[in-house]
Amino acid sequence: MIFKWNKPVANGTPITGYKIYIRKADLQYIIDQSVCNGLNTAVVNNKECIVPLSKLTTTPFSLLKGYGIFIKVVATNAYGDSPSSPAGNGGLIVFVPDAPVELLNNS
Repeated sequence: MIFKWNKPVANGTPITGYKIYIRKADLQYIIDQSVCNGLNTAVVNNKECIVPLSKLTTTPFSLLKGYGIFIKVVATNAYGDSPSSPAGNGGLIVFVPDAPVELLNNS
């Protein structure tokens, strides 16, 4: 699962990191740095975090098939933390692939 967001206005001070909160099956949001480290330079520069499905379906998240995946992001700079973003819906937990697309006819 890839989570992406847009960079907020930094008001003259560079963004130094993000706190990425992911909602667990019990509807509580937590930060898990092993899943999505918002201090990682690649995460800060690309404004995205890749979380393996296997992490979302095990402890501490414990999401089951059909559960929605929700995140909130907080930006950080030298002066502190921004307010939290509204919860973004990243999709549903599914274990089968989507249907193939853009089929070509080679006849």
